[in-house]
Amino acid sequence: MRYQTPKGKGVSKLKSLLRYFQYRDDRDGHIPQEQGLERWVNHGLGSNFQAVAATCDALKSEHVQAFTFVINPNPDLIQFVPEERREVFVKHLTEATIETFFEERGIDGIQYSYAYHRRETTDQNKAGRDNPHTHVVLPGTYDSWQDGTRLPLYMNRNKRENHIELLHQVAQQQIDLLLQREIGWDWEVRYDALLAERERLTTIAVTNRVEPVPPLPEPGFNPDSDVDEIESRRPTWSGPSLDL
Repeated sequence: MRYQTPKGKGVSKLKSLLRYFQYRDDRDGHIPQEQGLERWVNHGLGSNFQAVAATCDALKSEHVQAFTFVINPNPDLIQFVPEERREVFVKHLTEATIETFFEERGIDGIQYSYAYHRRETTDQNKAGRDNPHTHVVLPGTYDSWQDGTRLPLYMNRNKRENHIELLHQVAQQQIDLLLQREIGWDWEVRYDALLAERERLTTIAVTNRVEPVPPLPEPGFNPDSDVDEIESRRPTWSGPSLDL
């Protein structure tokens, strides 16, 4: 969870960030906003980066121009969802998480917009996994029907009131419900099996690793004095021993 200040260069930084959400999945490449392929889902802030920026400016508080955060399901879980359903899945997760989060806080009718992104993971061990996610934008204030005005929106993180932890809890609850609906109540069993199989394959790979072989001595060596040197450079098997 981050926020942009309305002071100094905060406004221009927010607009640059929103432009990035609209036209980039990462730092490379450009994704045009096309009719029917809009990346923004509008729930009151706007359907393009200019509109979202303008609405955030109109609804800012003294200290906050806008809040931003990412809803990014675990790619290992996403692979259980049929590919044609993944965009709908992540969008449903985003909206259910936001709306439940503010219901828990007693805030009704919060305005927000989010941009849907889809890229592949770049981690060293498991690169190339599908990684759909959303970038959510919230305004700096909200309508308080009880007070009859707009009040500053706070995202506290302290012992008495930890909104960030609440957001995580709500997201976990919502993805659990969605996974039960999409792939069945036993999704956790399937996920545990995936992790166990990955651990098994990793253990096999490590156990059966052949150590690198240093280069043999240059021609012209003395067989009598260098035989131990040659033996020490033979390939070494680090796997389990075989009783023959």
